[in-house]
Amino acid sequence: MKDLDRAYLRATAAQIQVAADGDTGKTLKGYAALFNDPWDVFDFKRRVAPGAFAASLQSDRSVAALFNHDDNIILGRSKDAGNLELAEDAKGLAFTLKLSDDHWSEYVSKLVADKRITQMSFGWMTISDAWSQNGDDIVQTILEVDLWEVSPVTFPANPNTTVSLATAAAFRAFREKLDPTVAAQLGADEARLTETDLRLG
Repeated sequence: MKDLDRAYLRATAAQIQVAADGDTGKTLKGYAALFNDPWDVFDFKRRVAPGAFAASLQSDRSVAALFNHDDNIILGRSKDAGNLELAEDAKGLAFTLKLSDDHWSEYVSKLVADKRITQMSFGWMTISDAWSQNGDDIVQTILEVDLWEVSPVTFPANPNTTVSLATAAAFRAFREKLDPTVAAQLGADEARLTETDLRLG
């Protein structure tokens, strides 16, 4: 498994919904990411800047739609199967997923329709970011990503389990620039991150 960052978005009715598509069955529509909507990750906040997905969406990568980040449960793809549409708008990363009639697609459609699934998530590798300080908060702004997958998810995982090793190292470097005395404390945090990522892998 790649060393991916993941973000979890608790979806409202406007962010993930099922609508009859008039053809093969069901369509999921909503947002896999919201722009400039910060969330907590360990001791810093993270946000996604508008335009962060643009280059990835124009690339040759076929982004997968998975269920619960399980690469054995593939609900769609953006380029190969062509049943996943992704686009940036003013709000965030919008998606439309046309589900087929296989078991997992029918299952996920039913879960979303019954509101037993109400969250979305996405997995990516950071290409470019910027670190800043806003009051007492350190903020990572994601400027460009290599998008790998989007997923309806059962539970939003603890943010402590969604940080890649590269992000942990960048956070450590930025904090040490602000205050060299924090190196020892951050060493313990980085060790936790490493242990978590090994579990994810």
